Amino acid sequence: MKTILLLLCLCLVVTGVSVHAQHASDLQLYWTCVKASTTCYLMDADGGNQKEFLDARTFIREPLFSPDGKHILYSEWTFGPGADDNVAEVVKSRAVVVNLHGQEVRAHVMPIGWAISSKSWMGNKKALLAIHTSEKNTDIFLWDFTPNTPLKNLTNHPGIDWTPDWIEDATLDVSPVKKK
Repeated sequence: MKTILLLLCLCLVVTGVSVHAQHASDLQLYWTCVKASTTCYLMDADGGNQKEFLDARTFIREPLFSPDGKHILYSEWTFGPGADDNVAEVVKSRAVVVNLHGQEVRAHVMPIGWAISSKSWMGNKKALLAIHTSEKNTDIFLWDFTPNTPLKNLTNHPGIDWTPDWIEDATLDVSPVKKK
């Protein structure tokens, strides 16, 4: 069964506090950030039954429901001492998948100096990650959840590649083979 996700990202910045939300069918996910610490919540679509499911001492960016609604993918940044929540001051970055109870299912630690800027699910077993590989470059990588599979760079060029997304051929025919 295919689930269409309606993504709603709200940002309220008041003295270092950010609030973000994503909706999927009858569950809603949001997270709130104060400085470099994040708390994530799940609640019913009407705002009731709010439950904290993850409290991190790191900065969590843009959690996303998996297409089957069973997992959440997010990126996590750890800043250096005295950092000002700036990508240039990220000392550790991870891509993380958790279940709906906040328990980590899998994670991938980025090399030192890399920071995940945005991401997208690719089915339930892969993800696309936009990663700052240097101060002037961001590439799109494929993260296959198969154990011991390295990240695969899909857009290796000097441009800034941002906001990856993915759709199945069965949903929208984009195959060049079938084009005339």
